[in-house]
Amino acid sequence: MTRLSAATYMLIVQRSYAVDGEHEPERRCWDNSVVESFFGKLKSERLHWRSYHTRSEGRADVVEYITMRHNSLRLHSYLDYLSPDEFERRGQLAKAA
Repeated sequence: MTRLSAATYMLIVQRSYAVDGEHEPERRCWDNSVVESFFGKLKSERLHWRSYHTRSEGRADVVEYITMRHNSLRLHSYLDYLSPDEFERRGQLAKAA
C-alpha cells in the first residue's frame, strides 16, 4: 500500500478536482471537523488493519465499511445517538405521518 504525505495528497486532490484548498479566507479549522472525524475512524477501524492488492479492492472495502458499518451501526452524537440510516428512517416516518 502506498503512503502519501499530506502535502502530496493535497496536491493530487487539487490537480484532480480543481480545488484550491481554501474554504474561507480565515480558514477556520473546525469547518472540517466532521470529515476529519470520519476519516480518523475509517483509518483506525478499517484501513490500518488491512492491505489491498488493487485500488478497486480497497475502494470496495471502503464502500462496504460506509454502508454496512458507519451508516447502519455506528451511533452519532449529533444525530441524538442514532445511526444515519435510523435517523433517515425516522425522518421519512415523520413525513409520512
